[in-house]
Amino acid sequence: MKKIQIETFVTVALLSVSALAFSGCLSGGLNPATPAAAVSSTEPTVEPTATSTTEPSVEPSVTPSATSTASPSPSPSPSPSPSPSPSPSEGIGITYFNSDDGSGNQLWMTDGTTAGTTKVASAASVVNASSPVGFQGNQFFEGTMGMGSRGLLKWDGDSLSQITADAMVTNAECHRPWRNCVVVGSKLYFRGYSVANSRKSLFSYDGTTVTEVSGAFFNPYYLTVVGTKLYFQGRIAGGGESGFYNLMEYDGTTVSTIYTSADHNNQARPLAGYDGKLYFSAESDLYAQELWMYNPSATSQLGADGKLCSDGTQPNPCVVANIQASNNSEITAAIEFGGKLYFGKNDDTRNSFWRYNPATAVSGTTTAYGLCTGSDNPCRVADSVQVTYGGPAKIGSSKMIITYFDGANYSIAKYDGTTFTPLTMPTGVSLAAAVPPIACSATQFCFGGGGNSIGVEAYVTDGTTTSLLKDINAGASSSGGIDWISWAD
Repeated sequence: MKKIQIETFVTVALLSVSALAFSGCLSGGLNPATPAAAVSSTEPTVEPTATSTTEPSVEPSVTPSATSTASPSPSPSPSPSPSPSPSPSEGIGITYFNSDDGSGNQLWMTDGTTAGTTKVASAASVVNASSPVGFQGNQFFEGTMGMGSRGLLKWDGDSLSQITADAMVTNAECHRPWRNCVVVGSKLYFRGYSVANSRKSLFSYDGTTVTEVSGAFFNPYYLTVVGTKLYFQGRIAGGGESGFYNLMEYDGTTVSTIYTSADHNNQARPLAGYDGKLYFSAESDLYAQELWMYNPSATSQLGADGKLCSDGTQPNPCVVANIQASNNSEITAAIEFGGKLYFGKNDDTRNSFWRYNPATAVSGTTTAYGLCTGSDNPCRVADSVQVTYGGPAKIGSSKMIITYFDGANYSIAKYDGTTFTPLTMPTGVSLAAAVPPIACSATQFCFGGGGNSIGVEAYVTDGTTTSLLKDINAGASSSGGIDWISWAD
């Protein structure tokens, strides 16, 4: 088989903007979770910006700027991006993905069956297409057409067009797993390089006009929706490379700071929105990197330095639980499933797949929470499970698939809310690195697997039976592989 790259899967589904997400991004591939007891945080690559160290204390109101319709022109290649902590998925219908059948990376589609996996012929001119995001009945994604910069592209089912103009924004990013492209109300928000301000910025598209969201911030990451508000990790403009990564809120009019990181290496990273609240990962002077909660409906106490949510003073934001005493490991994934929040975390002793029930008071011994067979909350669903960036995907509230590193190999397991069961793979097939699964039909998940005579290809599982979806690049095995797979809400 010649080299194949199945880069993105995305489901044309009921696109709920309130679904869970968490992330970051990377260039050319998904970083596998590091097989170590404690995982250190990494810092997103930042575009050049002002060198002043003065940080404004108050964020200004947003002032829209006009769009341009200039034709695309050559632009520098994008810079590397950080590791994702991607969104969950609930797939129904057609899934789009980017694959190479020997004639280059192009747009494909599948309904979860071999016969229904076909190339979208009219999209053959797109290079490096990403995972589409549904908006106003069309699919939007990043890609390159002709000799222009990577732009925001629209697929209406019949034809492709570029929405952004290189005179205003270059290297547009609209890629679901990186969570740099989300829908809030009547607008699509995405990340891109602002030509006017010479930095990575936030843009909106209302179906007609592309507008840059202005404010004293840059390098927005991990766009997460809670209700009608957009949350993201950003740096204060003018802070230079050493500027703090802050948790920011945008209500459609004003950008404001919710939480200021203790130091610039601390990523106050949005993970998930659930039940009207934002869950994010951060550290403080009192605690290592833990799961935090912010309630937009309650009074904000900006500067509350890592108080536990249960301490009686109603801090907001606050630390859900003190899981880890000393080491500072990341929360690698988070997803709501059956009314509970699931995530990957190290507790100084082991890597585990965790569960937190927001409807139940936090209990158990601090930094020594037990397995979920007991009464602790949060609790450990399974041990020796280092959940990968991208980790879980779900279908409804009855079926979830998790990718993880077990200390020796990358594996896939299913979880029904009670039992964590590793899947049996076809003979000779192993999970392709840390590639996350996606829901590619109402009952199935798709993922990348390889190691046998046909090389790395697309596989499908219903949680019981796992089989080859299609040998897209027919032929002998090669060194080709999957860079990343994404999903839709």
